Amino acid sequence: MAASLTFGIFFPETKIGAYFSGRSVKSAIALYIFFIGLIYNLLLRDLIKPEGWQLFLDNMLHVFTPISYILFWGYFDATKKLTWKNGLFWLIFPCLYVIYSLIRGAFEDWYPYPFLAANVYGYKKILLNITVLLILSHFGALYLISDFYNFSFSGLLNFVRRKI
Repeated sequence: MAASLTFGIFFPETKIGAYFSGRSVKSAIALYIFFIGLIYNLLLRDLIKPEGWQLFLDNMLHVFTPISYILFWGYFDATKKLTWKNGLFWLIFPCLYVIYSLIRGAFEDWYPYPFLAANVYGYKKILLNITVLLILSHFGALYLISDFYNFSFSGLLNFVRRKI
């Protein structure tokens, strides 16, 4: 997300800036950040009990940042057309991250998330968890691509723009 915004805003004329400014990349990031916020707040939030500045930063990272990026994406990119192929392409990064996490976890006996901890739950349970997350991610991608979403979000944005 930081790379996308940095290169897209400050270096839009470069190849990497053009890549990160693309609607498919921004939409993929919106999907990823939505699931990061959702998974953290539903499954992981109670695992630690931050206090003081740590609580503030935790909320900035896992609540404010996902909401603000999704609003940014919705305002600037939601009405642009995408195809179902974009949604399939967006699943590559999460798949590579899971493969990397499982390989690293097998060697270091450390997994970034409890639902990926093959040393605790076994690979059969972990593969089920991964499958469920990928299916939910794909449905999320299809929703972002669908005309229903574009219509409903566009209508909401137009309403808000008229009121501002």
